[in-house]
Amino acid sequence: MWAYGRFRGVLWVKKTGDSVGMPSAFSVGTGWVSQVMMMRTHFKHVLSSCFSALGQIKSTNRSLPAHAHTATLVTALVHSRLDYCNVVFAGLPNCDIQRLQCVLNTAVRLVAGASRWDHVTRLLRDHHWLPVKQRIEYKLCMTVHRCLVEFRALTSP
Repeated sequence: MWAYGRFRGVLWVKKTGDSVGMPSAFSVGTGWVSQVMMMRTHFKHVLSSCFSALGQIKSTNRSLPAHAHTATLVTALVHSRLDYCNVVFAGLPNCDIQRLQCVLNTAVRLVAGASRWDHVTRLLRDHHWLPVKQRIEYKLCMTVHRCLVEFRALTSP
């Protein structure tokens, strides 16, 4: 039998014995639910650190001599956080992917000097930045490709 429910907004599923019942507090805090909660914590940390870095870059933007330095800072502080281990974001729902896309949209507007209401599709294309969903898919494909190439190198004589 399977039991399911919600714990702090996260859907959990648990295989039980013969009866379907609410799992104990101990079993809710272990296993799959704790992994989801850790993932949610990591996701929120990535969002907050990216928006914090963007705020710091924006506040120092007036004292920088050119926009080229802004692009370098955004690449170093925001892209590195978005791209580091972003393969774990592969199964996120679209609402969470959209929140990550908001970070990238804010970053490209800051680099381009565009207003809040300008369309970002053209700006992303002009700066050769992939949208977040495609960045995750690209990184996942590259990881699988590297694994296959290394496996082939290990098994070939």
